[in-house]
Amino acid sequence: MPKAVSERDRGLMGTPEAARLALVAKAQAWRELRQPLIATRAEHKRIEQQEHEARFQLANAALLWLWHEEDNDRA
Repeated sequence: MPKAVSERDRGLMGTPEAARLALVAKAQAWRELRQPLIATRAEHKRIEQQEHEARFQLANAALLWLWHEEDNDRA
């Protein structure tokens, strides 16, 4: 049986719509960093680091969105 979600948790996690919008924004930011680019080695390294961080943020946004989807299934 799924654990009940407290109102405090719901307050910290935000709204489902905010989670969806954050997921879309993070996915777009990551896609933009994945575009082919002619640049110096230093620029490529900087962009690689930005892409890594964007991928991490995208994963976090996806987990938050999934949490809201599962929470809605419980309601």
